[in-house]
Amino acid sequence: MLLLDAESGLQPSAVWPSPQVDLSDLSRIGNLAARKNESSIVRPSNKLDPNGCNGPVIIAFPIYREQVLFGVVVLEVDELAKNQQQTLTQLLGWGSAWLQLLSKNNAPQLLITHFATVIEATSRTLQHSSLRASIIDLLSYIARSFSCDRVSYGQHDGHSMQLYALSDSAQIDSRSSLVRRIEAAMDEALDQGTTLSHTTLSENGHSQLLAHERLCAETTQGYAATFLLSNGVSTFAALTFERRQGPAFDQTTTDICNTLTELLGPILDLKRLHDRPLIIKACDQIKNWMAQQLGQENLRSKLVLILSCLLALWLTLSDGVHRVNSIAILEGVDVRELVAPIDGYIK
Repeated sequence: MLLLDAESGLQPSAVWPSPQVDLSDLSRIGNLAARKNESSIVRPSNKLDPNGCNGPVIIAFPIYREQVLFGVVVLEVDELAKNQQQTLTQLLGWGSAWLQLLSKNNAPQLLITHFATVIEATSRTLQHSSLRASIIDLLSYIARSFSCDRVSYGQHDGHSMQLYALSDSAQIDSRSSLVRRIEAAMDEALDQGTTLSHTTLSENGHSQLLAHERLCAETTQGYAATFLLSNGVSTFAALTFERRQGPAFDQTTTDICNTLTELLGPILDLKRLHDRPLIIKACDQIKNWMAQQLGQENLRSKLVLILSCLLALWLTLSDGVHRVNSIAILEGVDVRELVAPIDGYIK
């Protein structure tokens, strides 16, 4: 069911498969998610199966356009496992990202152009199997589409951003001043946790773009903007756009780039995880398994695991004496005879 914002509040706008059903639970949970400004996952108690463990799950996901509540999508799914609920919520977020392009002031032709850019960029990212090939093709396309002289892609290594690829260069010298300035601009956006361009100002009207200004210091009409890439949990990469002769990045360009990065973030993160060495993948699998076993769920599995570890530890470190009772005969190994030359007695 789709709830859209109206004068009297959120009202059902579309229902599938049939509107001839009781929508009270779906509407109630949808309004609850809108008031909380976050997605809600609810398993109604009156619809549980006889065992009380499985049953329909209602998921409500608020949709925003230009940071204003646009509506709420409410789904009722049968027998959805715990580990699938977060996946479904993430898919709803990706699917609603394109709504940010819908602006009342946009002309239809401009809207079509924006959609075409987003679709083409996503297609170029998906058609390659490796991360590097996807990034190189994507950066070249973005540079042409947005009239940029250079587009850079950097990844977060746990401490700071490290430049990964450039749209106009096959090789990267990490010691060059240009690379350091680009990485500083990405770190600047990462520290502030938001998109940065030359139009970004603080509350007191001063520029918050010292690293971006140093990046554009070579030309008097240069502009730069950095957009963060997230996997839905944390920021793992960034894209920096540069124009040596302007114009500045307007709000329309910033909006479409934000939408583009929201769509590309999960895709690029999956490719990044896929390209990791096998040993790192194995370590992460073990880490995730341990986190799952030691979490708040699966109490029986955790108890069995703890008891097994304690038993193995006792068998390894315990020490004791075991006595065996039986009948034994003591015999000499060698027999020697001493014969006297005459009969007699030993005194």
